[in-house]
Amino acid sequence: MNANPIAHVHRLTLFLLVLLGLQPHGLIAQEALSVPQRLKLSDANQNFRSGYFLEAKKGYEALLLEIQDRPEINFMAGKAAFNLRRYQEALAFFSQADFTGKEVPNDYHVYLGKALFITYQIDSSQSHFTLALQGLDEKEKAESDAS
Repeated sequence: MNANPIAHVHRLTLFLLVLLGLQPHGLIAQEALSVPQRLKLSDANQNFRSGYFLEAKKGYEALLLEIQDRPEINFMAGKAAFNLRRYQEALAFFSQADFTGKEVPNDYHVYLGKALFITYQIDSSQSHFTLALQGLDEKEKAESDAS
């Protein structure tokens, strides 16, 4: 049983939303997941938001045993490892996050750049920081075009 009472309440809320057929909003899109997978993902996301990074990482790792084609789960596991200061482990998760054909979250490049920099891979880190800045520029441009 999860020691985090907030996660228990969140899990109950998610269960009710699933029963009602509503789509909850989380850190990771939950479409095409089974109900048990949604509950695991919801718990991992809640643990991450609450700062329980070790529990979050364990939750994401459990999901990765069942789901291989969700790069955002690898990314979130990497963010949790990064926040635990397990930088090599974070890099391993980030390298597994294949966003080919999918939108890359801008903070992916920020986290990857920081992990590379901390592990003394300076040249590689600079290219990811550049990609993060380009992503911000594109986002600002899109927002100004929409105005």
